Amino acid sequence: MIDAMTSIKREIARLGAVFDQDINARTRALYAPCVAASTHDLPLSPDVAYGDHPRQKMDVYGCLGARHAPVLLFVPGGGFVSGDKKIDEIFYGNIGRWFAQRGVLTFVMNYRLAPGFQWPAGGHDVRDAINWIHAHAQGLGGDPENLTLFGQSAGAAHVASYLFHPEVRKETLLATRAVLASGVYDLSVRPMPPGFALYYGEDESCYDSRGVLRHVGNADVPLLLSYSEFDPPFLAIPTLRLAEAIANQRGKMPKIVYLEGHNHVSNVLSFGSDDDSYGNEILAFINER
Repeated sequence: MIDAMTSIKREIARLGAVFDQDINARTRALYAPCVAASTHDLPLSPDVAYGDHPRQKMDVYGCLGARHAPVLLFVPGGGFVSGDKKIDEIFYGNIGRWFAQRGVLTFVMNYRLAPGFQWPAGGHDVRDAINWIHAHAQGLGGDPENLTLFGQSAGAAHVASYLFHPEVRKETLLATRAVLASGVYDLSVRPMPPGFALYYGEDESCYDSRGVLRHVGNADVPLLLSYSEFDPPFLAIPTLRLAEAIANQRGKMPKIVYLEGHNHVSNVLSFGSDDDSYGNEILAFINER
């Protein structure tokens, strides 16, 4: 008898290296039965505001009685024009619950969306959320000096903007380390992802300066980069180009995790299922000394 994870991986392979909203919905449907059992663990504090806009809110997942816990901020994807910290009763609370159950104070954030808010609004929202966390994490049992950023897809692009772009952060870096999953860091990638021009603008002459490849020398935090076997090429290749730029700058390669059997969203949907491999990679990275 084929187990659930093997069946899911076979279906993901059948869907192939493409990504759109239909693939997104079908992948969620594959994983939902596998993680639904953990949905009774609710956020410690839902909808905590880190800014004045209705989208500038976070859900907080923590362990009661924790002191000096490592802290993680998850920034979800959505193609710059959509996405949510709580897609439904399962996702992305599965990430908050998974890390909180393992002793990590976890924040899952929303941010402002294009076309109403263009570059660098997402990076600014990551910055403002981090500033809020740094000021308040200790009161929630966390250690603000041990903060990991985890961005996926558009969320990874926003985290990278915060880390590297001099027009976005403009202040002391408050992150200890960062996980960047299948983000667009090289704005010359083609075909252009949906929502790309709505966020970065129509003027392609600005793309080189708004990307992060030329700015990687502005932060030296440890990085874990990941991409998936069934990422479309335009969502996988930017990770390799970012790794190359960092290697040229630092003189050594960053950590890279190749997620065999995953597509563009199954990596983050898998938290709370029987497939803990990606979560365990990140947890080991958080606990490195």
